[in-house]
Amino acid sequence: MIVAGLVDTAGVALARIWLLGPGDICSTCRMSSECSDRTSCLHLAASAGCPEVDSTDWSQLDGSFQRFPLGVRKIGWIGSTGESMLIEDSVADTRWTLHPDWVQDEGIYGFAGHPLIFGGKLLGVLGVLARVHINEQQFKWLRVFADQAAVSIANARAFEEIHSLQLRVEQENDYLKSEVKENLGGFKGQSPALKALLAQIEQVAPTDASVLITG
Repeated sequence: MIVAGLVDTAGVALARIWLLGPGDICSTCRMSSECSDRTSCLHLAASAGCPEVDSTDWSQLDGSFQRFPLGVRKIGWIGSTGESMLIEDSVADTRWTLHPDWVQDEGIYGFAGHPLIFGGKLLGVLGVLARVHINEQQFKWLRVFADQAAVSIANARAFEEIHSLQLRVEQENDYLKSEVKENLGGFKGQSPALKALLAQIEQVAPTDASVLITG
């Protein structure tokens, strides 16, 4: 939703989000030779764009730039420094891009990139390529957008973690209930007192109530 919304903005050709993750495909990564630390890198998590030269699907996440080593080119530099970057007219500079011919063919003029930071922690990088020059005012607006995106991503991760914990609790609860049912028959004795106790246990066993049994 974030990158699709940016592409709807006039002049934006491609918008992408990379999120910080572990180094996982180092042996096949196109930029592995430039990677100084293979413990972590930037994973392409969302992509949207409007190609003009051909019908390539720019929403795919498994292309040449599915991973970016920290410190390498525009995206990696933003990820390693935590600083924003604006390139107004030199996007085809080989210091920053692997495909200067593609940049020229697509009519790309401007680049803007911001770190996605929440709670002082780098979550990833937001990068935008435009077919128009990006001015300072637009650059600052994108900074605000990136900050809001970081909050949204952090909240989504928190909800996923809560949901995962809830599922784990439910599974453990189901296991404990089954253990109680299986072990109820293991009590020895036929006295009226024990039978009354077992009847009480059976009443509360299906519930989530905490019960203390004494005697």
